[in-house]
This record gives sequence, structure tokens and C-alpha cells, in this order.
Amino acid sequence: MKKKNLIILLFLILTSIFYAKKKDVYSSLSNNFKKIIQIDNNNNKLINFDINKVDYNDLFYYYCIASEELDKLKEYKNWLINVEQQIHDDIKNLFKRSDVSNWNIKKQREFAEQLLIIMHNSIFKKYHFDANRISSIIEKGEYNCVSSSILYALFLKKYKLKSIGLETSDHVFIKIIFDTLSIDVETTNKYGFDPGNKKEFFDEFGRITGFSYVPPKDYNNRNDIDLKKLLFIVYHNMANYYYKHKNYLKAANLGYLIYQGRNDKKGKEDFEIYFNNYIAALSNEKKYLTVIEDINSYLNYIELNDDFLKIRFDLLNNYINDWYDYDDITTVNEYLLDQNEKYSSIKNNERFIEIYFYFIYKAITYYNEKKEFFKSYELIKHFNSIYTYREVDKLFINILIDEINLYEELHDYDLISKRFFEIKLHFPEYIDEINKHEKIHLVNKINHILQNGEYLEALNTSKTLLLIHPDDYNVREVTRNSFVKYTVFLYKKKDLKKVIYYSEEGLKEFPDDRTLTNNYLAFFKNFINEDIEKKNYSNARKILNMATEKFPKDNYLLKMNRFLESIDY
Repeated sequence: MKKKNLIILLFLILTSIFYAKKKDVYSSLSNNFKKIIQIDNNNNKLINFDINKVDYNDLFYYYCIASEELDKLKEYKNWLINVEQQIHDDIKNLFKRSDVSNWNIKKQREFAEQLLIIMHNSIFKKYHFDANRISSIIEKGEYNCVSSSILYALFLKKYKLKSIGLETSDHVFIKIIFDTLSIDVETTNKYGFDPGNKKEFFDEFGRITGFSYVPPKDYNNRNDIDLKKLLFIVYHNMANYYYKHKNYLKAANLGYLIYQGRNDKKGKEDFEIYFNNYIAALSNEKKYLTVIEDINSYLNYIELNDDFLKIRFDLLNNYINDWYDYDDITTVNEYLLDQNEKYSSIKNNERFIEIYFYFIYKAITYYNEKKEFFKSYELIKHFNSIYTYREVDKLFINILIDEINLYEELHDYDLISKRFFEIKLHFPEYIDEINKHEKIHLVNKINHILQNGEYLEALNTSKTLLLIHPDDYNVREVTRNSFVKYTVFLYKKKDLKKVIYYSEEGLKEFPDDRTLTNNYLAFFKNFINEDIEKKNYSNARKILNMATEKFPKDNYLLKMNRFLESIDY
């Protein structure tokens, strides 16, 4: 006895824990999702009733609930009583008795066939695809495959014949189960009893409904369902109606009722379809954050559905793609990181990192445009501290280039030098790229110095840079250009000594350069000619000796030599 009490106590404790957790989950759901999973008292009855314990009056009552017309139950019940009497009278006239359950199978088959004909002659007046509710039959005589199947099954139950529903991909009908056999009944057609054996059925059925009859041998396309599930096909059709009229939330709610009422794979698939339709509709309205919270609610309350997880990532991406409220960067950043933390099985998912990087990219582009480069660097530092992504290196370089370009436009080279030092300190992982762009900057700086006529500074800077990058084309080119410009500058100042020194130094580094070579020879020639014109022949001879030592085969220098040898000085 004590053991039994302990088991009961343990059960109660576990139950209370379960419901406490369920309550906590429910309180965290979005308002829209709470509406989607809302089940009122009437629908709760419909979901939980036992189909094996109801009579035909109960079935009629539940059909009124499924039709959302319970408020007219009294009125419709009077209609049912009248129809019952009419059918009873017709049956008695045909068979002289009405205790069908005691008849043999042959007679029961005859009864079931006549019942269908009677109902078509009396209450089923006109086929209409959207005639799902019971009111369509009562008020207009309009029916479809679902409503006619329910009413036919209801009267079979009244006369104590067993039936179940049969559903295909787009249609339902009835199967009557006798003791030794079963018969299909296509209720949308008066010739629908045992339709596979009737030519007139096939002539009329497709014309009326647009459907195709699925014979018993085609088991892949037939699914047996009890009459309770047949009622929930009413909700399936009504959900389609609400969807077409853009009431997506109501359609999703009906989908959830189907899921709970059918309690099978098909019911779950229906709910997923209508919930997905709801998501798509709000997404088209760009209500991304609302839909993401609704999907989170589904994932928490129903299951971690892979399809909805994927859609959730797509919505996060769409949200960031359409996001331009840069005054709220911090809030959006916190929101994204919080979304990443929600499901441990997909935390730091590659898709999320890609989306988060896109957010960082947009924020950095904004900060760069505002020249707030320090904030951009902070975002890069933050991203690298938690994630790894292939494109982040390029984003870092974009910040660096934008910042340095700004200071180059201002010609603030001291600040540039300081920033390169600081950036290397804070981002040692990018040292190679930083050095590469520092080299590019220094080449630009040297060219600027050359344009300002500060040739010696340009030459000294380029020579230092060349020691670090001896094989770099741009560095070599700017160094060569610095030698050219500085030696020309020295020639114009008539500083022969320095012209020779720097020309020699330049040719030592660039021995095959024609500009340096030709300039050097021209400098010699011009200095010699200037001294000859001034009749300063002794100095001309000294320069000529240096020139012929460097250029022994030059014809002009040989001519100058002959001239100086021919005169007396």
C-alpha cells in the first residue's frame, strides 16, 4: 500500500512539473501564436469526443460545431427531425419496414443505395465546391464531398450501419462496412453506391465534381479515416476558404484544431501548411520581427521543425536586408545575438553567422560614411571575438582603406603614421595586410612629396621603403623617380658634386635605367659646355675626364676632348 501511494505521489509531482513548464512556455508565446493555438470549449469538445460512443444526434451536434454554427443548433435540429421523418417514410414505402440492422447483407446494400438516392432527391440539390457548412445544405441544398459524406454517414449511423471515411489527395467519400465485405459510396452523386461498377457514375461524377474516383486497388491514394476525422476535413476546407479571403490567422487556428483533432500525420501536415501560409503572408507585409517571434513560439511549443528553422533564418536575413535604422544599431545587435542563443542545436549556425556578418557589414558601411572609423573597428573586434567568417578580413581592409584615404586627402601624414602603429597594435592578426596597405600609403606619400618639390625627403623615404620591400615594383618605381627628380633638381642648382653622387647612387640601384643614364650623360655635357663658353677650360677638362671615364665611347665627349686638346690654355 505504501509503495502504491509513493508511485501516485511521484506521478502527481511529475505531472505538476510538466504543467508548470508548459505554463511557462505558454506565457512566453507571441500573442498571435496564442490566438493560433486557442481552443474554445466547443472545439475542445469536438477534439476530445470518442467517435465510438456517439449516436447520429451527437454527430449532428459536432457537425454544427465544425460548421461554426452551433448558435443555430435548435433551428437545424428541427430541420434534421423533418428530414429524418421524410427519409423514414421513403424507406418504409420502399421496403415496408425500417429495422435495417436486422436485414441480411443483400437487403442492407439495397437500403444503403436507396438511402443515397433519397438524400439526393430530397436534400442534396446542387454540388458546390465551397459548401462545407451544414447551413449550405439546410438553407440552399448545396453540398460538396465532405458535407454529403458526413450527412450520409450520419443517417447510416441512425440505421445502425457501420461506415468510415475515405480520403484521397483532394477528395473524400464513404466506405460502408458490412459483415463480409465493404462498399465504396461516392456521396456527391446519386449513382455513387459501389461506383466502380456503374457506367452512369463515371459519366456524371467528373462532370459534377471535377474529381476522379480512386478505386480500392489504388491503396497509395486512399486513406481510411473515422467519422471524427471526416469532421475535421470540414475545418480543412474552411481553412482554405479563410486563406483565400486573406484571414491567415484564422486559417492557421483551424489548422491547429485539425492537428489536435485528427492527431495523425495528415493533421500535423495541415497545421504546418496553414501556419506556413500565415508566415508567408506576414512576411510579404515585411512584418519580419512579428513572424520570427511566431516561429519561435512554434518551435518552443510544437517542435524544432527544420523547415521553419530555415524560414526563420530567411526572415532574419530579410529583416537585416531591409533594416536602415542605424540609430538603433546596439538594439539590433543585441536582438540578433539573443536569437542565436535561443536553440542550442543551431547556435552559431553557419547561416546565422552569415546573416550576422551582413548586419556588421551594413553597420560598418554606415559608420565609415560618417567617418566614425573607431566604431567600425570595434564591430570587427567584437565579431572576431565570437565568430569566424571568411569575408571579415575584406571588411577590415575596407575600414582601413577608407580611414587612410581620408587622412591622405587631408595630407595628414603624421596622423596616418600614428594610426598605422595603433591599428597594428590592436589587430596583430592582420599585420601582413596592414603592412601591405602601409606600403601603398607610403608610395602615395612619396609621390605627394615629389609633387611638392621636396625631392630629398622623397628620396630618403623611398630608399627606406625600398630596404623593406626591395622587390616591390611600385616601391622601386617611386624610388627611381625620386632619383630622377632629385638629380635634375641638383643639376638646376649647378651642384656638380651632388649630381655625380646621387646619379651614381641611382645607377647603382638601377644600372640599366635609361632615364638616369641619359640624364647623367646630359648633365656632364651641359656642365662641360657651360665651362667652355666661359673659357674655363681647366674646369671643363676636369669634368670631361670624369665624364669620359664613365662614358668612354660617347662621340660628343670624344669631340669635346679633341677640342680641348686643340687649344692652348
